[in-house]
Amino acid sequence: MRADAGFVRSQLGREPGDFYPLAVGNQWTYEFKVIYEFPGPDGSVVERWEENLEQRYSIDCSFQAGGHEWFIQRIQHPGGTNVLRALYQDRNGLHGLEELSRTNDPCGSGSVSGRLSVEELQYPLTRGSTWVVRQYPNVLPTVVTVEAHEVIETPAGRFPAVRLRVEEPDPEAGETHFAWYGREGLLAIEIRSDPVFFVPYGRVVRISRSIRLKSTNVRGALTSTTARPGLR
Repeated sequence: MRADAGFVRSQLGREPGDFYPLAVGNQWTYEFKVIYEFPGPDGSVVERWEENLEQRYSIDCSFQAGGHEWFIQRIQHPGGTNVLRALYQDRNGLHGLEELSRTNDPCGSGSVSGRLSVEELQYPLTRGSTWVVRQYPNVLPTVVTVEAHEVIETPAGRFPAVRLRVEEPDPEAGETHFAWYGREGLLAIEIRSDPVFFVPYGRVVRISRSIRLKSTNVRGALTSTTARPGLR
């Protein structure tokens, strides 16, 4: 990753109410990687395992409800599990509902309801801005902070991006969590844990998970934002 904040801001800062490409038919494929590192007594890695999987996102349909146009996004996790969420966007951010009750007919007419509200993004995405993404009852909230504007490299290419630091509600989890967004949508996620004793293996292990954009078929973004090849 290489930072060029001025260039990135020029690419990301237009029409904040249309930042995330919400359009029916948009599709994203991600490289999903899980890495297990087993440290020795001196902290060096003595063994390393790696799993390479695939994850897919798509926007299947849209409908009007509550004065907004909602888009149903399907997330197909490795192993074939499908999760649905509803999204709408305005000048204040990208808003959503998770744990939908529309699973039988997610594209049917009527109101949309879900058990968990989320503020996926809050505009403008200026450095240092922060917001609560989600909050379960009686649990500390998940908080996001915009850390930087930079260029990220993925298997799909190099893109201007906003880097977000995600602080999960469980401080004992010992994880660092970052996400990158651009005008093509979600570009990458990186989650790295502290070394912990992993019961299934009976050993101390550090687990890292990463999601990186592999390919995309996107319309609805205002402009192509692929970074210039010679950018430094």
